[in-house]
Amino acid sequence: MKLLITGSSGFIGKRLIPMILEDYETIYLLIRPKSVPKAIESFANYSNVKLVEGDILSNDVFLNVEDLSEVVENIDSILHLAGGYDLQMNVLDAYTHNVVGVQNTLELARKCKRLKYFHHVSTYAVNAHKKGKVFEADRLENYSHHDHYTRSKLQGEILVHKTHIGDVKKRIYRPGIVVGDTLEGSIEKVDGPYYFLNFLFKLEKHKQIIEKLGIFPIPCSKKASLPLIPVDSLCTWLAHAIVSPTQDQVTKTYHFVGKEQINLRQFVEMCLREMEIECSVVPVRSNFLLRKTLQKIGIPEQLIFYMFSEAHYSTRQRRTDFGELKEFSIPESVPTLIKGARDYLKDKK
Repeated sequence: MKLLITGSSGFIGKRLIPMILEDYETIYLLIRPKSVPKAIESFANYSNVKLVEGDILSNDVFLNVEDLSEVVENIDSILHLAGGYDLQMNVLDAYTHNVVGVQNTLELARKCKRLKYFHHVSTYAVNAHKKGKVFEADRLENYSHHDHYTRSKLQGEILVHKTHIGDVKKRIYRPGIVVGDTLEGSIEKVDGPYYFLNFLFKLEKHKQIIEKLGIFPIPCSKKASLPLIPVDSLCTWLAHAIVSPTQDQVTKTYHFVGKEQINLRQFVEMCLREMEIECSVVPVRSNFLLRKTLQKIGIPEQLIFYMFSEAHYSTRQRRTDFGELKEFSIPESVPTLIKGARDYLKDKK
């Protein structure tokens, strides 16, 4: 088997590749020219990994005609991991990376002569505006999302659904909020729940005051979901799914989140308990003043929407097709997540 991966140098990609090396005769990694030296350093010891220069933002994708010819003649599968991830990204960057990039990769897929599978990594957030149970097979709604990132990921996923690629089967994966691994908790930037952790770390010196008050108000819904997934668990699941995909329906979608999903209030409670701060977390309604206060303490406005999202993500399809995949435990991972966040913030000082 031969595989092309876009976005191989990202937080997920560089952890995934070592897991699938033995399963493929050749793994082609699409690398932007400026990233080639670093990629050579990372993958020099892997004999079946071949670097090909290109960019998903280019219509032709590949810089070299010979590379294009080799890939379209040989690959069985494409894993599209590349894209922009930032809740605060502007509309142009979001559209360019997460819509145009998908479109160009799909056009490449249509040129491939032996392609059997197109694997696309989306996000759970495309359905975050819904309430209650969200099933993997639910029809996507072209909803006007609160942030440009999520809207662009929705549009990219819709493109995958609508684009016909002959007999190629399409598999869409919607990871939850990706956090540090279960061993070290290592991260590469502050986003998602790490904004809260960063804020909680600053409050540690006021522990006595917080405990005297006895409550810790946080703007969120009582049912606000927080579908976290450690990056190593996600990579293990992805590796299994792309190496051993189901052969039935043309298009299938999977929620890559845990069967048991905690809510935001529970997460903050776990973190405070781990930090030995004793108080009750109290959800409060959002208002203009509170939103401004959150921004002042470093929590982006775009994140507030998700603090009130009451969607709960079904994993029925994932568990049906890949029932052998091991579940993970967020409560057990909280100490490691805190350690990873502390280490990252310490190194950034």
